[in-house]
Formats: sequence, C-alpha cells, structure tokens
Amino acid sequence: MINYSNIARDCSVDAKTVRTYLEILEDMYLGYHLYPYRSLNKRQIITGMPKFYLFDTALSKLPKEI
Repeated sequence: MINYSNIARDCSVDAKTVRTYLEILEDMYLGYHLYPYRSLNKRQIITGMPKFYLFDTALSKLPKEI
C-alpha cells in the first residue's frame, strides 16, 4: 500500500514530492497504480489503498545501487 508520508520520511522529502514523482513515473508509463476492489452484485467497489508497481524491475533496484 502506498503511504506517501512514510516514503517521504525515509527519503527526507515532502509527501507532495513523492506523489509528484510517482505521477511522473505513471505519465511516462514506467509504473502504474493498482486499485483493490471487491465485486458485489455485478458492480465493483474500490476498497483500501492503491499499490504502485514498476514495469521494469531494474528501476526498483537502481536507487539501492547508487
């Protein structure tokens, strides 16, 4: 689950900056949000917090190597 405050605290930046960076990654088609849902009576109900996934797993390891 995405908690912008925790990511911001770990990276020593503002939570708005984290949100902006993730939006940029999504706009560049390098990652995407996945929203959880439940299907009830032929309709979908979004539940919980979204998760963010990167398309290229090498991108997730890049900051650890620098």
